[in-house]
Amino acid sequence: MSWLVAVALIAVVVYSVASVRSSGSSSPPVPQATRVPTVPPLVAPPGPLLVPSATFGGSGSAALRLSQPQDALFGADGRIYIADTGNHRVVILNAKGKQTGVITQGTNAPLQAPFGLALAQNGDLLVLDSDAGAVFEYDAQGNAVGSTDASSSLAHARGIAVDPFGRVLVADPASEAVYTFSSSLQLTGIQQNIGPNGAELFDQPSTIATSPTHSIIVDDSQVGQIDLYSPAWQLLQSWAVPTPDTLHSPHVVALADGNVLITDPADGKLLLFKAGAAQPLAYSVPGGAAAVPLGVAIDSHGNVLLTCNGLNDVIEVQLSGL
Repeated sequence: MSWLVAVALIAVVVYSVASVRSSGSSSPPVPQATRVPTVPPLVAPPGPLLVPSATFGGSGSAALRLSQPQDALFGADGRIYIADTGNHRVVILNAKGKQTGVITQGTNAPLQAPFGLALAQNGDLLVLDSDAGAVFEYDAQGNAVGSTDASSSLAHARGIAVDPFGRVLVADPASEAVYTFSSSLQLTGIQQNIGPNGAELFDQPSTIATSPTHSIIVDDSQVGQIDLYSPAWQLLQSWAVPTPDTLHSPHVVALADGNVLITDPADGKLLLFKAGAAQPLAYSVPGGAAAVPLGVAIDSHGNVLLTCNGLNDVIEVQLSGL
């Protein structure tokens, strides 16, 4: 009878192994659905060529040599700030376009990769240093007066904006999140890519802007669209843009009348979406696709700054149709 017992024991072992192998714990993971665009792909229409009223920098400029600039911004008294990313600095120009200063230091170390610029409500300059994983604050004299701390865990953040309440928003594609800081640069919240209703909000957010109505605008860089959200992260509207990489993402400015300006780096254009319109008015940037227009800013007089990463310059233009 001993051989019958041995056979029975072998059968039990085989059954147990088969049961484990067929259990859910060892089955391959179910592939996750890939987020798809919610608006049709954009083919920007041809548009009139923009004529610069001023040009700052350029790789061949003796007065101001820029290298891979990412952003530019109007400051107080007509001042212009340029994130001269490849040269690891921020250049300061006066209202006449003359260089009057340069920022090369963070709070404790040299700037590494200044990617985004914003103005705090008190007029101070905010600089997002992507490689340092920090936001630095500078007063009117260019002195560092504050920064985010290491607990914010920013990896290689790309975009920065200040909302109407003075809060600082940072888009970080590496962690697929938007970070919120107080006006004193203390971390107050992190919005991951899953919204309040369980839907995916964005895939590698690279640039961010806010509107006068407190809405939040995010570049969904891997999907090829710009999304407009309510303050509670409910999707309100989307605009299609050519799919970029996170180093060359479209930038956005929300205007007071509900219109938005969006740069189109892939096609060398600036797009003006009228409120509620699905198709934009398009303006061609000098140099075309080689210009790689990234940053966009506008002042109270309607002057527009375009940061041309590919041509290493910043141009100032006036737009018809605003």
